[in-house]
Amino acid sequence: MLFTAAHVVAGKVVTSVFPIYFASGVTLFTSAALFFLYLSLQKSSVPRLDRRSFLLILLQAFAGIFLFRIGILKGLSYTGAMEGGIILSSTPMVIALLSFFLLREALTWRKIIALGLSIGGIMIINLLQVEVAGSKDHILLGSLFLSGAVFGEALFTVLRRIIGQKVRPVTNAAYTALMGALFFLPLMIRDIPQTAAGNFTAADWLILFFYGTAAPMAAFVLWFSGVSGSSGSTAGVFTAILPLGTILLSALFLGETLQGYHTLGTVCIVAGIVLVVRSPVRKRQDR
Repeated sequence: MLFTAAHVVAGKVVTSVFPIYFASGVTLFTSAALFFLYLSLQKSSVPRLDRRSFLLILLQAFAGIFLFRIGILKGLSYTGAMEGGIILSSTPMVIALLSFFLLREALTWRKIIALGLSIGGIMIINLLQVEVAGSKDHILLGSLFLSGAVFGEALFTVLRRIIGQKVRPVTNAAYTALMGALFFLPLMIRDIPQTAAGNFTAADWLILFFYGTAAPMAAFVLWFSGVSGSSGSTAGVFTAILPLGTILLSALFLGETLQGYHTLGTVCIVAGIVLVVRSPVRKRQDR
């Protein structure tokens, strides 16, 4: 989640410099090449996928890479990185709902209340930000894109739970990056003329490399490894680190200012996260 927070902040910079589809496509192809290079250097050959795993990872790439990146990059072009990180922190609530429908995990009253807190936190951030910024259409449009990113990330996590231990985390990450790159390929080609006309510095290419390879590659492997051995709700609690990391990194590197509504919205969302994963205390009797 710390790498994801850095990914969000770097994405804000990337959207102001590069055409977004070119940035996503070229970095995903680079990530996929590095992943498959690593796999080819192992003693065994590059693992092949069975039909079921292939279809699940294809859907995972569409939701968690294609949908997620478009949602983040387009959303961050209309709103700040802090708001983006806080809205994305509602992911565990969506994970809880998808886990109920797809994994048959129980949807308890705690999760229902937590979902309400999450929605309330997002409304606080957006309504108060609209009042402060005075640009309703842009902020609401940004929130819509970011909400799409939330759904994509949640489905991405739940699908990893369905895939399970059958596909290793690094293998899953490699194929996900490759399939995601192929989804972006037509849009990437369309952005090439605009990219060729740009005047980019070495620092621009460095932040693009970090955004597209270093941050997501580390996040892929760590997240897949963690999710494989936990429930959807348990994995969701760690996304609470996302808004906190995004706020801190935005203040340090982007010069964004922490407002009161950021704090209030974050408190609501984090309260929902804590509630959704907290198990009731059961009394144990000594025998």
